[in-house]
Amino acid sequence: MSRVDDGSVIILTPPKRDLTRSPADRLRCWTPTARVATLSVAAASVAIASATFFTRRLTEIGISPTSVAFFRYAITAIALLRFLRLSGPHRTATYWGLASGATAGLGWVAYASTIESGDLATAGVAYMTFPVFTLIACRVCFAKRASPRAIIASALVVAGASIALGPNASDPSPLLLVAPATFGFSVAVLTEKLTPLDPFERLSAVAVGAVLALTPMIVIQPADEVMPTEVTGWLLIGGIAVGCALIPMTIYGAAAHVIGAARTAIAGSGELPTMFIIGALFFGESVGPEHLAAGVIIAAAIALTPSARTLHVLPESDQSLADPAN
Repeated sequence: MSRVDDGSVIILTPPKRDLTRSPADRLRCWTPTARVATLSVAAASVAIASATFFTRRLTEIGISPTSVAFFRYAITAIALLRFLRLSGPHRTATYWGLASGATAGLGWVAYASTIESGDLATAGVAYMTFPVFTLIACRVCFAKRASPRAIIASALVVAGASIALGPNASDPSPLLLVAPATFGFSVAVLTEKLTPLDPFERLSAVAVGAVLALTPMIVIQPADEVMPTEVTGWLLIGGIAVGCALIPMTIYGAAAHVIGAARTAIAGSGELPTMFIIGALFFGESVGPEHLAAGVIIAAAIALTPSARTLHVLPESDQSLADPAN
């Protein structure tokens, strides 16, 4: 309250916050800067990489890699099903998202299999080659030419990953390349074809696509390889589905298209050091100088990659809320 010269009283009230909007609505119209988007993708990638811990634990109690991959996407698909756009102007983008999710889901089965049968360093190093597949997918599928800096940065990631693995860098198993190839394609689709969709719509399409691809594989498996029999198993599923998928993947989807396919792929390469740390802390794998060198090289690759901005397209219902003129 304030008194002016003529004796009248003016009551000053603080601006009211819009309490009618949920956190989900705020995230749907989030417009980060390139720097914030890069940091968000990097942080989300660390959380996503933590899925290696839950995957190893689940396979140790008898859950199949296919089931692990299914549950990783199933809860997200159920939670965000109402955001799936199968009609209207966004239908084509949704179909791209479904295809991307189906591809990523099958790739995640291969990834979980490598985690089950080998050490995390081997699986992680192979997985970190996905930036190369992202650039290839952008060129082959979307006729987008990579910049020289993006190519050099991707080469740095591959070099750093190879150094981290040391003498075991040349693993002959072709299964190791399935996961990075599918994820690289998914990153390319996310940044090039899903921009008409908001983060929840993108993630909904990807998760539903993965579930549709994995469901036929689940129904033919023995029940004890699909459903945990103890509470601990269900807690692990909750961890991989929510903490390593629903939350970080929503943030990832909200930020990735702001910086483009190349920088998204490189920023996401922070997963590799996370895998080394998890392997050392929980599974007795050693972290040596070569692993630290790989982390430095990957950080250099993040700094080197140029930022390719694209417009963040808001859902129609949020346009008035985001536009200060309205």
